[in-house]
Amino acid sequence: MYRTHAASMPVQGQDHTYCRRKANMNLEQEKKITTAVEIDLKSDRDSVTSLEFQLNGAFVENEKHKKRITELVATCKNIEASYKLTLHSCKRINNIITLVQLWANLRLLGQEKNIRTDVENELKSATDMVQRLEKHVNDDSVKCQEHQKRIAELDAANKKLEAAYKNLDKQKYHMEQQANKNLEHMQRILLEEKMKADDQYKKLLAERDNLRDRFSKLAGKKLQEQNADIADFLDPYRAMKVSEKFGQLYDDDWTNAFESLTDKKLGVPLRDAINVLLRLLQECWAFCNKLVEAQMESLQNVFLHPAQNLANFDQKKTGLTDRPRITSKDQPSLNDLRKRVGVSPPVIEEVKQAFLADSKTWDKREEKKFDKKHIEACTPYIQKCAEVCWLMALHDPPLLMKMDVKQGEKFDTNIYTVYSQSGQTIDFLVWPPLYNGRDGGLLSKGVAEPIRVVSKKK
Repeated sequence: MYRTHAASMPVQGQDHTYCRRKANMNLEQEKKITTAVEIDLKSDRDSVTSLEFQLNGAFVENEKHKKRITELVATCKNIEASYKLTLHSCKRINNIITLVQLWANLRLLGQEKNIRTDVENELKSATDMVQRLEKHVNDDSVKCQEHQKRIAELDAANKKLEAAYKNLDKQKYHMEQQANKNLEHMQRILLEEKMKADDQYKKLLAERDNLRDRFSKLAGKKLQEQNADIADFLDPYRAMKVSEKFGQLYDDDWTNAFESLTDKKLGVPLRDAINVLLRLLQECWAFCNKLVEAQMESLQNVFLHPAQNLANFDQKKTGLTDRPRITSKDQPSLNDLRKRVGVSPPVIEEVKQAFLADSKTWDKREEKKFDKKHIEACTPYIQKCAEVCWLMALHDPPLLMKMDVKQGEKFDTNIYTVYSQSGQTIDFLVWPPLYNGRDGGLLSKGVAEPIRVVSKKK
């Protein structure tokens, strides 16, 4: 309810719009920086991929050249071996010719013609063979020279490829280093921008929450002044939360105290035990109300008479006749101050110890008429009663327990729950209902025992 009321104010709407625009601008700026970084990274990755592709192609081409060079070297070796074999054959043929000539000179003159013819044929055949061999050797020599030239060219190309490979590898290394530096730089810039944006966003959120809380509190105070049943949901000690503690007091501490009173050691009857616990709650409620009233009176005296405790100050001698008073406009602020201080754990603990110390004297006071053993058995219950009743008394307006329940009243299921048996009229009260002030709504139901109706047999 308070958020809707506060959101209708123009100042808060402007703060929401400003925060939203500022956050959107920071997000757009962060997206632009991220997009630029991703584009630079993609470009560097494409360049590195292209260089790697060129390096792989050069490496494959270099391997092919090496293989071709190996084949050409083997071919040259085969040609040299064939050349040596041909020279050896030529020498043998020359030796044969020499022998033939010598043998021809030793022949008889009658056979010279036939021998000459045969020798000439052999010489011609040998000469043809030599010519063919020389031509073959010349051809092989030319091929070997060509192969050697090709080998030299391939060696030069291989050296160029190796140099290009080293150059590309060096370029790749430098590009990777530069890309890493650029990436680190952009990441650092992006991180700084993000941290600035986050800090600014947190500040805007804190400002927004502060304004929202201030407007919510302002609206809550105005609404609470008009209607006590309207709660401030930012208050951890609002009426509904205190009523929950009131219900837990009955469910947990009351049950434990009831079992302690009715066990075999003390043996208190059930009805008497219920009456003891209800009287303890009443005494605690009266004690806390007196304490709150005394505290308020002391606060008013401190604020209205700041010099009353000075030794050299006498109000009668000042001639002041008009006594200042707390106005109705200032009273809610004083109540709020009292509540904020009063709910602190040290103050609550002091109230608990004060009520517990007072309860230990009840066995000696005639108007109380409490048994000392009963007080000792109910010590945890008494302390919890003091805590809850103190919070109830601090609330503005104070929460109210309906204790004036008479036997024979109609049992209203909207106000009470049944203790142990059903019926139409109330026999006795077990636990009182809790209201949000004298004219406020019901916060939690009470517990009552109805009068048992015995049906007559026909």
